Amino acid sequence: MATNEATNVPVPETVWVMGSAVAITVDGGMVWEVNGIYWNEQVAAMKCTKPNQFIAPISVNQEPILQSMEWPGSYYPLEKDPSRGYKSILPKDEIQ
Repeated sequence: MATNEATNVPVPETVWVMGSAVAITVDGGMVWEVNGIYWNEQVAAMKCTKPNQFIAPISVNQEPILQSMEWPGSYYPLEKDPSRGYKSILPKDEIQ
């Protein structure tokens, strides 16, 4: 765990983003929104209540990613096949 220099409080080096897939773009990309940020993967996964919600790790103070890409380590906890990952497209009737 790293330490916040200003407060001297321990902070995790990786946090978990929980998001919802909300739309599919014309070129097949995904539009999503952030639902929460968690320090623990299991807590983030337990917060998911819909099949269109995913979780993904991100490093604290990571350089910005300025291009579309697959999100390494992301998955849909309620999806029947979580190995599909971020770039997989849910059936349109499942996106809420």
